[in-house]
Amino acid sequence: MRYTVLLLFAAALAAQENIVSVGFKAGVPATNASSGFTGFITTTGVSTSNTGRWTLGPTVEVRIYHGLSIEVDALYRSYKSASAYLYTGQFLPDSSTVQFFSTYKSETHVWDVPALLKYRFTTGRWRPFIDAGYQWSFSSSDGASFLTCLSGSDACSGMPFQFGSFSSSGTNIARGPVVGVGLEFKVGKIKIAPEVRYAHPNHAPNVNQLTVLAGFTF
Repeated sequence: MRYTVLLLFAAALAAQENIVSVGFKAGVPATNASSGFTGFITTTGVSTSNTGRWTLGPTVEVRIYHGLSIEVDALYRSYKSASAYLYTGQFLPDSSTVQFFSTYKSETHVWDVPALLKYRFTTGRWRPFIDAGYQWSFSSSDGASFLTCLSGSDACSGMPFQFGSFSSSGTNIARGPVVGVGLEFKVGKIKIAPEVRYAHPNHAPNVNQLTVLAGFTF
């Protein structure tokens, strides 16, 4: 009981001194979620990716000294991707030309958890800020594909892979640097902070994630 009282007292003191701010962030991904699919042999087709329309999650900020603080977010987003390709190639041992058609659809759910060092440049009503740190992205995906051979039965039976429908699922953890720039202002007791944030995950070096966010903290 004594420790509970001390914890509540510390939380009340932190809130009174505006040391800790809690709230949520909402935004829209501004770049494609994935780098797309690259086929092999000779391909003709299209690949698309939908980033989803929003990203949303809680945020906690702890003030360290004047305009310097630490921020941790947990932002959820999801996206879908689809591809359809016609493949043409020659395969050993008889080097016969074979055509086959492939379709693939997947849905991915992602939690982005950035840990940021944040600095506000002024103490007035309008407070521009920058933040930088490291982001962990925890993703899970489910996919379904269908592979159809368009050539004769003899050519199709000699392929080193199977035709038909397949399902897949997987999880992944990506990490990389993240930076942002924004402007904070107050409306009553609520702090509103629009921001543009850039992340560069390590699992896809050709993919850069740009997100437009708005934070609401108390």
